[in-house]
Amino acid sequence: MRGYVLRGVLGVAILLATLAAPTTILGGPASTAAPVAARSAQRLDATIEAGVRRSFQRDKWNVVIVLTDDQPVNMLGTMPTVRRELAGNGVTYPNAHVPTSLCCPSRSSLLTGLLAPRTNVYDNHGRHGGFRGFRRYGNRTKMFSLPLQEAGYRTGYFGKYLNQYEDAYDGSAEPGWDVWRAVASKTTYR
Repeated sequence: MRGYVLRGVLGVAILLATLAAPTTILGGPASTAAPVAARSAQRLDATIEAGVRRSFQRDKWNVVIVLTDDQPVNMLGTMPTVRRELAGNGVTYPNAHVPTSLCCPSRSSLLTGLLAPRTNVYDNHGRHGGFRGFRRYGNRTKMFSLPLQEAGYRTGYFGKYLNQYEDAYDGSAEPGWDVWRAVASKTTYR
């Protein structure tokens, strides 16, 4: 186990998936390992898994998702504090990719956990795009914030939400968010 830092629910899934594979502990397939070593590894797996479960039941972990768009990769080099504090103390995805290059379909995917075609948001504006498309196809009830809120987490959203949101903003929070500070005016990056 190469020093996993557990700071989120996904970290638990990654750790548990890793612990389920005896190759990680033994350095080879379980079928070629000595029976004693295999039993020891299984006991170690069970002990660590039980400890993680107890820890997770005792404490809720912070879940922070940072989303940026229109940001070149080379900008990360100018932000050493962000890299050190967020990436250094959390779970990172160094080989992650967006499901689509357009802002709203990509954000819709992140907010719901669905692929862009499943959200029916295909563009940034118009009937099948932006906030209107997101709302039209029922995605507001599929956001990841809802199960987090139901599990007792305090949820908050800050910054840009979806294009055309300013046209529909009525001053209330979107479903699943305790704190709602979304940009409610036209935002154009130049």
